[in-house]
Amino acid sequence: MRSRLNAAEDARDGIVREIVRAARVLQGGGGELHGEDLRSRLEAGIDASLARLYPRFPDADHRSWRVALKRAHEGGDQPFGIVGWNEAVARHPLAREVLDAVGAGNRGRAVRKKLTAAPYGWPQDAVDAALVALHGGDHLKATRNGQPLRTRQLDQKTINTTDFRPEKVRIAVSQRTKIRGLYRLAGVSAKSGDEAARAADFLASLRKLASEAGGDAPLPAAPRPAWLDDLGRLTGNEQLLAIFNDKGEITKAVQNWTDLAERAHERRPLWELATALHGHATGKLEVAEPVGEQLDAIRSQRSLLDEADHVSPCVAKLSAGLRAALTERREDLTQAVVAETERLDRDATWTQLEGDARDEIQRNAGLAVP
Repeated sequence: MRSRLNAAEDARDGIVREIVRAARVLQGGGGELHGEDLRSRLEAGIDASLARLYPRFPDADHRSWRVALKRAHEGGDQPFGIVGWNEAVARHPLAREVLDAVGAGNRGRAVRKKLTAAPYGWPQDAVDAALVALHGGDHLKATRNGQPLRTRQLDQKTINTTDFRPEKVRIAVSQRTKIRGLYRLAGVSAKSGDEAARAADFLASLRKLASEAGGDAPLPAAPRPAWLDDLGRLTGNEQLLAIFNDKGEITKAVQNWTDLAERAHERRPLWELATALHGHATGKLEVAEPVGEQLDAIRSQRSLLDEADHVSPCVAKLSAGLRAALTERREDLTQAVVAETERLDRDATWTQLEGDARDEIQRNAGLAVP
């Protein structure tokens, strides 16, 4: 019985092998695939189907895209070198397709979805590496919630919700250096590659400095140049190029506004002193009227920050008049105190008081030489 069973199983296995050996493998569309055995025919069919579904896959077929992504995030000069590409990043077939997927503007999620699907099938690391490298190389500008992102702020966690637009303007390294120099004039520091991200801070610093260079009368009106508003309407490299092109005017404005702001800091207290002294002198001293006219002129002409100091002479005149009047009043009071003291000293009742008692009465009555 055992021998008959073994023979039957051998016969069965032979039939199965013959059926499998004779099996035909048909590619989609009806074309038959040939090979030595079923396994080789199936593998050939799978390879052919994948090639048909993802014909662009070989353009980004490399295992080191994650390393390339890391290098791009760190700002490396040749982030694609690790995948065997030493030319400009933008010339890589993957990068060209990323730029095409971004078009006039697109969100990172949409770019990923397109390039990880057929006919590309590229790894997400590869797509992300291209986005980060193109952003770092000034080919794309990236914003999130309306705010531009620095090179190191763009990573795999933020790509999905980041908006990408093509960067039409390229900024040379020498231009970036001069732009950072302008930033320092306004008290804004920026690292290389962060110029676009710090542009808003730079413009805010300029507006603050301009507001401190003027104000309400008697200060001149705060400067509000048209070019400052124009710069605020731009973004990305277009904004940086405009800042670079206006560097002469910006430098001159910063220096002028800084001088005016320092002058305002010095003269505001002087103006407040002049108006306070004039208030004391009004109705009491002859000098109050002509000085008041001068102060009114400074206020109406908003000339407090003129190179010529118009306020100090007013303070000097008021101070001299008030000082003379005060000295005269003091002398009158001194003479009155002396006269009344002498009168008391002739009074019999007064002379009978103890010295301490007389001193206390005089002190309480304010009868003392000022």
